[in-house]
Amino acid sequence: MDTLLFASLMGLYYWFARLRLGYTFSAMLLQPVVVAVFVGLLLGNMPAAMIIGAGMQLVYLGVTSTPGGNVPSDPALGFAITIMVIGKKSLLPWFIGGFFAVLYLKVDIMAMAIFGTCVAFLIKGLAKNEGAA
Repeated sequence: MDTLLFASLMGLYYWFARLRLGYTFSAMLLQPVVVAVFVGLLLGNMPAAMIIGAGMQLVYLGVTSTPGGNVPSDPALGFAITIMVIGKKSLLPWFIGGFFAVLYLKVDIMAMAIFGTCVAFLIKGLAKNEGAA
């Protein structure tokens, strides 16, 4: 199948799934295993699509069924924003510093997120004060 045609059909599927034609129906269409059926039909490789979709469904259920677990309403948007922020060269040292603090210094992720938010507000506030002076 042509890549452009496949991408267009997947875009139509996403649009249709996000129409909210009923909460249960829309939620079902966004489940990884259901998307895998559609991809398997389009690409003609249903066994591989179901194996991949089932694996993704297990991860999805593991994230959403734990206390406090939450899947963003639009994961693609969240990922795009993250990549856009990481791609800014001025923010890259902050990203790498936070990554190493969590990984090697064993700083709790939530504590690092709160600390990073405070630093961001401080930097923004200082920049605003310097601009006003």
